[in-house]
Amino acid sequence: ILVIAGNGGMKDFETVGPWGTGIAAAEFGAQVTNIGANAFAGCENLTHVNVPNMEDWLAIRFENAEANPLCAGAALYIGGEEVTELVIPEGTTEIGAYAFQGGQFTSVTIPNSVTNIWANAFAGCGNVREVTLGGEFVIVSIYDPIGDWSEIGDFLCCRCRKGQKMPAIWI
Repeated sequence: ILVIAGNGGMKDFETVGPWGTGIAAAEFGAQVTNIGANAFAGCENLTHVNVPNMEDWLAIRFENAEANPLCAGAALYIGGEEVTELVIPEGTTEIGAYAFQGGQFTSVTIPNSVTNIWANAFAGCGNVREVTLGGEFVIVSIYDPIGDWSEIGDFLCCRCRKGQKMPAIWI
């Protein structure tokens, strides 16, 4: 088990984290705030990621998709319990970039308190079959190479510009 603990964040890596690609499980401490780029690149054997609570997970800034261990196909565990039905806690105001990218969830619930969902927060969540959105939110910081602003993750779709409020739409 790889244990990531301590105060603050970690540096970016050119190709992969110093622990290599053979890890099967990762445990995150409560005060980790940043995971460096490519930290979990190539970690296809990673199946289990545990964090003390959802608030701690939401506080982590992932520098790119490969910084998030869920992108390798790992399941997220909160306090030792696998999360299959993702419920963002009420009071959460934003969901960071790459926060749940690649997550193996079957449903996602986002409360009214969420006002910002950053780019790729839910990209690659192909198992999601049900999404419950609490209200309006703002899509921010979107990289859109084709210019139509149509795809946000795998289940949110809109025709809006950066910073424009819109009702949540589920497809």
